[in-house]
Amino acid sequence: MQALDLVGCTADMTHLVLVDPSTGERFRARLTTQLITTLVEMLESSDDDRLSLLREVTSAATHDVSVAPVDADAPSPAAALVSLGTLTVGQAPRAKLDGSASRLSPSEIQRLLRAGKAPESVAEQAGVSLDWVLRWFQPIAAEQGKVITSVLGGRQEREGFGLSDDLIGDSVRTNLLARDVEPDEEDVQWSASRPEGRPYWTVTLRFTEGERVRRATWRYDIGTGRVSPRDDLAVDLGWTAPITHPSPGRMHHSGGEPAPAPQDRAGPPPPPAPRPNRWAPPTPPSPRRQR
Repeated sequence: MQALDLVGCTADMTHLVLVDPSTGERFRARLTTQLITTLVEMLESSDDDRLSLLREVTSAATHDVSVAPVDADAPSPAAALVSLGTLTVGQAPRAKLDGSASRLSPSEIQRLLRAGKAPESVAEQAGVSLDWVLRWFQPIAAEQGKVITSVLGGRQEREGFGLSDDLIGDSVRTNLLARDVEPDEEDVQWSASRPEGRPYWTVTLRFTEGERVRRATWRYDIGTGRVSPRDDLAVDLGWTAPITHPSPGRMHHSGGEPAPAPQDRAGPPPPPAPRPNRWAPPTPPSPRRQR
């Protein structure tokens, strides 16, 4: 029997995502009441300490939802900060998990997190501990990281100028450096949000330029994968001018002296002049003088 590793859950929260570690092939298993019951029976028979956590999960859920983050020993992500393609997940202080009195189901918590609401605000709205909310943030952070990576790997088009010479991620890095902003600073942060029912993600870059906090936003359409800037700052940051390639036969000089004038190359020899026609009509004999 082939052993599979658990990756997480699907975006619609209806299946678990599994992977074959030897081949990388992925599978999905529908999350049903029977699956949860089987997990409970397994933990009961082995007297596993994680049984109490699983019971809290099942009692808080109003319908079948993801149980991917039920490992009590797994670290909880506090926030996802993406710096030009690098996803960094911070650690939250451990707290007692208690979701039995939550005013929001896990799926409702995830909808709010996906829409961009801070975990602290969601915890206050649900009436639960922050650590309980962070348990459901992990798959949302994975979604956000994937969307941001897709945006950074896109190529932006500018009206009247055509496609950018670089990908959006490389263009942003180049243009931030031109503004004396270090792209790898902690205050240069990417975020992604999608309110319920909206067919696109809003991806935002936040950075500090001088003493001013700036924000540039892009739209990522889920169906087409198209990336488009939503403001002038995004237009400027996500695009670089195409490199002008040298013309054939023209020399480009990068030093301080003026470029030398191009020398004319010797062309092909001219065609030979037409040879004169050597044929001529015979000269008539001169008339003889009559005697």
